[in-house]
Amino acid sequence: PSSSQAKKKPPPAMKGPSLAEVATAKVREAQRLVRLQRSYEAEGVAGDAKALFGRLEDQSGIADANYFLLQAALLEERINDGAKIAEEGLELARKSGNKLDEVKMLRASLLVKLAEGKPLDALEIAAKAEGLLVTLEKNHKEAGEVLLLVAQAHMLQGTTVGQQAALNAALQAVDHFAKAEEGRGEADSWRVVGDARVALGKFEDGL
Repeated sequence: PSSSQAKKKPPPAMKGPSLAEVATAKVREAQRLVRLQRSYEAEGVAGDAKALFGRLEDQSGIADANYFLLQAALLEERINDGAKIAEEGLELARKSGNKLDEVKMLRASLLVKLAEGKPLDALEIAAKAEGLLVTLEKNHKEAGEVLLLVAQAHMLQGTTVGQQAALNAALQAVDHFAKAEEGRGEADSWRVVGDARVALGKFEDGL
């Protein structure tokens, strides 16, 4: 065959997204829906993601999906369902020996305690998460997520000491999110910084 005929071969078929890519996209969509407080849709999408990650035997993916399943449950004030998801996820993470997944599920447990209005219990869980983060080299995003929840727990205490602790934790969260280049987490942390400063009477700093 001539070189011109050889050039007329049909192009290779385009490959569709892999199962892992579809599952990861569904986790991102669940996160978006949670932020929009569209709990019913978020729960469905996160459930799909969990099923796909289950087929892949991807425990970290399952932990991510569980986190948004839990948030969807909390949005609907189904605290017991959220607690069950956190407990099962934490047990799975500990069995797999994945410290990062364990931190994620401790964060999930922390969210449950905040929803229950139990800041001291939340802070106790946060201390465990922070202890694990020390063993994870420079995971600034996860550290920022934990510290942001720590700040929220301190704010729930409603005391001057708690508000000052919240301010300190939120400022640390800002620093970690900045290092991780996580703009949304950084913005969320600055909001808590502002709330804490206003609560402490530092009105000019809070604005």
